[in-house]
Amino acid sequence: MRSLATPLLWLAVGAVLATVILYRLEHKLIRATGVGEWVEALDDILVGPTAQDLLLDARDDQRDLTKRWSKAEDPWQWPAVADLQTVCSAADVPVDPLPGTVSVRHWFDRFAPLRNRTRAHGALTGATCAEICQPLERSLRALTAQLAVVSRPWAYLHRNLSGNTR
Repeated sequence: MRSLATPLLWLAVGAVLATVILYRLEHKLIRATGVGEWVEALDDILVGPTAQDLLLDARDDQRDLTKRWSKAEDPWQWPAVADLQTVCSAADVPVDPLPGTVSVRHWFDRFAPLRNRTRAHGALTGATCAEICQPLERSLRALTAQLAVVSRPWAYLHRNLSGNTR
């Protein structure tokens, strides 16, 4: 999950113009106790009050995550969200049906309850796991291969108590 936090922090840093909002988002992301809080922060960054303060460098990433696609257009986003919807249905996760057009934000909205249902609040049977394995893998592979913010090179810096980074 650390790999998801880094792109979210990148989008939060894109909102540098409003330092109070930036601090609030960084605080929320760093102290998040679950995937649902990351999804809330992502929504806040992409379509909330922070969206208007994003730097130009972060606008392309915002567009990648918020552009809506229909099934007829046949982009990678629709199959990724549809596969995750299939996984949610098979795992008895209560999610809304897919609308006529979807964005990558829909993927994250479905992933948080799926993670909570399968990891934190109930175990799945072996048969269910076998059923959801392939669509979940297709969905994750499409997301990680096509989403620009995830495929960027990142560096992990560690700051000591003395303030030095390594």
